[in-house]
Order: sequence, then structure tokens, then C-alpha cells
Amino acid sequence: TSDTLPHNHREKQINRFLKEKIGFDHEYYIGGSARKAVIALDFDGVLIDSVPESSETAWRTAKKIWPELFTKEVNEKKSDILEQMREVRPVVETGYENPVLLRVLVEGIASVEDIMQFWARDILPQCMETWGLNRADLVHTFGLERDEWIKKHTREWLATNKAYYNIRFALQKALDRHDVYIVTTKQKRFVEKLLQERLFVDFPSENIFDTSRGLAKGEILRRLGEQHPEASRLWFVEDKLTTLLKASADPKLRNWTLCLADWGYNTKEERQIAWDDERIKLLDQGNAIVLLGETYTDASYKEPNYVRPLKLWERHANDHERLNEIPHAIARMDRGEETEDDVKLLQTTPKRFFKSYTLAEDDSILR
Repeated sequence: TSDTLPHNHREKQINRFLKEKIGFDHEYYIGGSARKAVIALDFDGVLIDSVPESSETAWRTAKKIWPELFTKEVNEKKSDILEQMREVRPVVETGYENPVLLRVLVEGIASVEDIMQFWARDILPQCMETWGLNRADLVHTFGLERDEWIKKHTREWLATNKAYYNIRFALQKALDRHDVYIVTTKQKRFVEKLLQERLFVDFPSENIFDTSRGLAKGEILRRLGEQHPEASRLWFVEDKLTTLLKASADPKLRNWTLCLADWGYNTKEERQIAWDDERIKLLDQGNAIVLLGETYTDASYKEPNYVRPLKLWERHANDHERLNEIPHAIARMDRGEETEDDVKLLQTTPKRFFKSYTLAEDDSILR
């Protein structure tokens, strides 16, 4: 078991595996003395899959604002409409857009394809104007509907927010080693509740920044950079390509390493754009675990090639799948629900590959 090995021995095993199996030069940023890095993380689509919750909250909000739209026929199509909400989720930048998006789908004003192409530029502003909507009012109403749901059915609300729990393990390690921040459009009170009761992470409240207070993400990042002049590295992990493109174009953020989380709410085309952009790095879950959970940085830091996952993981696809599947297999084993594939996976995986995965005893998600 992992607790029978000295920490430095376990780390050497992980390092050796990474070098042998993945092939990147790790010696500059894993192990040894370290200066802290600053890691800024988006929330929805990076730490939490919130589509089921945000879509349901959008349904309830829209039903309150436009009750006449929700006929028996529309209510019977609810599951289909909510499924479409997942398809078009990559266009949403801030939560208040969800009720507007839902109404567009209910009324058939635009197809999924048109929404994906024209939402921010044409459809959203036109609908806001035509329906006499105000952004601040929508933010308030959407938040109140979420508050009401939480008050009446807390467990139900929590259950609709799906944790990327393999990222969660690495997040806890990052908190122990680096200065970690959350920079999100989600209102802070909801972020705090999900961190505590869905991710089971003791995250410092003062390190959570939401844009509802009037600061754009770029400005928050600029201030964080100024606050940490001695940081060994500045990382920003975000699943919204347009946000990263804005940051990429801002000369004040040139010291930040920008990463697109490919497991979040983005499309294949957007991931290709990120891959082609010199300032943006494409990050998958396997590499995010390495970044958050196993990365040390010091004065001799050099650019790691593990943050170029498309080409890297094409050469090591089996390793990538294994890395992402191990936490799930361990969780099922803990519950006594392991499959034959789980047993085979764990039997054929070197122990050093999954020593860093530890399941919290009180983690109800995994039971």
C-alpha cells in the first residue's frame, strides 16, 4: 500500500513511470525544492459538470418568467429540451443566458446549429431586446431560483452537479503545494457550497473570485499576477475558448500560461483553434492531474511538453485512457461494484501509476 512507502520513494516511482510511459522530461518540475506556482481555475466545465443543474434551473426560471409558454405539450418534451441544452452549452458564457437559451429552444426560434454559430453575436442580444430583458434582473432571478431549489431540496440540487472527481483529487494536492484560485462567472455562494459538499475540498473563501462583482476574468488574472510577483509560474485553466482568446490578446497577461480544458464545454473546432494558437495550450484530464497533483516548479523550470496532449496522447492513447479510468475503477472497487474490466485494469496497472489516488472516507459521490 502507498502508506508503506516513503513519500519521496512514491514520487520517484511516479516520476520514473511518467518518463518511461509518457516520455516528457520531468526533472525540472517534479521533485526537489519548489517555489509556489499560481493556478487559477474556472469552475463550471473545469471542476464541476453543472449542465444538469443549470439546465433545470433555467427551466424553472423560464417557467416563472414566461408561464404561458409551458403548455402540456412543452412539458412533455422537457427531457428532449434539456438534452439540447447540453448540446448548446459551449455557447453560454454566464448563467443568466440559460433561461433565454431555453426559451429559444422551446419556441424553436433557432436550430442547435444556428445557436452554436450565432448565439453571442446575434441571437442573444436580439432576444434580450425583443423580450425586454435586463441582464442584472436575469442574474438576480436565476440566482433566486437556484437559492429556492437549494433551500427546499439541497441534496437534489447537489446531485445534479457532477464532480470531475479525478480532477478533485489533484486539486487537493495543488492546494497543499501552490496558490490556487477559482475565477468564475458563477456566483460565489454557489461555488463555496459545491466545493464543500460536492468536491469535499476545504478551499479558502478569499481565493474565490466571481465576475458578478464587476471585474472581468482578465482583470482578476492581472491582479493575481501582481499579487504574486515571485510565483514560479502563472497558470489559467478555462474551458471557454473566447475567454482564453481575450486573455491571449491582452499584453498585460503575457506571463500567464493559458490552458483550454478539453473535458469542458467546448467543441472539436474550438479545441483545434486552441491547438493552433501559440499562446493557448490544450489540456486533457490526464495531463491536468499531472499539472495539479504532481507538478513542482523551481528557478530552472522549463516548458513541459505534457501540456501538448493532442499529439502526445495520440502516441499513448492507452495510457491516457488508463489514467482517466483508474479513479472510477478504484471507486467501484471500494463500493464492491467492480467489473471484470476493472479487475483486469487494476491487476495490469503498475502500482506506482495509481498510488496518488486516495478516496475520501466521507465521499458520498463515490459510494
